[in-house]
Amino acid sequence: MLDLHILAAVQTGWKSLASDQASWRAILAPYVDTTMADEWYSELFPSGDSEHLRFTAAYAPAVADVPTVAVRQEEEPLETGLLGAGYTEQVDDGGLIQSYYVMHNRDTVTISIHTSNAELLRCLHAIIRALVMSSLNWLLTLGYDSLEYAGGGDIMPAEDMLPEGQGIYMREMRWTSITQHQVGLGTVATKPAFVYLKETGVTIGSTGSEGGVEPYSSS
Repeated sequence: MLDLHILAAVQTGWKSLASDQASWRAILAPYVDTTMADEWYSELFPSGDSEHLRFTAAYAPAVADVPTVAVRQEEEPLETGLLGAGYTEQVDDGGLIQSYYVMHNRDTVTISIHTSNAELLRCLHAIIRALVMSSLNWLLTLGYDSLEYAGGGDIMPAEDMLPEGQGIYMREMRWTSITQHQVGLGTVATKPAFVYLKETGVTIGSTGSEGGVEPYSSS
């Protein structure tokens, strides 16, 4: 759901900029002067229209749709996807223990920006990046434990629009986030606890485990 949450955050921030040119100038101040910032503002908000820039969660190339910002969720590779470990803790003095499984999930989102002007693309890249960063506090309230800017690509022709889209440019940026989920597996009677660490392949608490780890009993 990270893609939809980032899309919602960016859309909300973009609409607020339609009536807040001072914030627009402040975001672009490190890169261009006020005159250039105002020129880009007029082009992207013609007559104050915040819907001139199209936002979508699944981009389908169409020249008529530029400028466009598309947010898409990337595939989760096995080695960076679901990583987890189990653990137990004592529930009461009667010897019962509660078993848990903790899952760490890494999400990666790519934001693609398409425009008919390479310089306007530089502007949108800076603005969209700032809007995502400003949404960090809100994203943390949704259960995300982190949000990291993973870099941006070069400005290049939009080959998926050629030959119809001559003069269309694109640039991408990537964001990654980690969330942690804890699942209770139930209460069981006291017995030796076993934990398998997927990343290392070490089983703690089993006889003859790697690294010479001795069996552990919760009793």
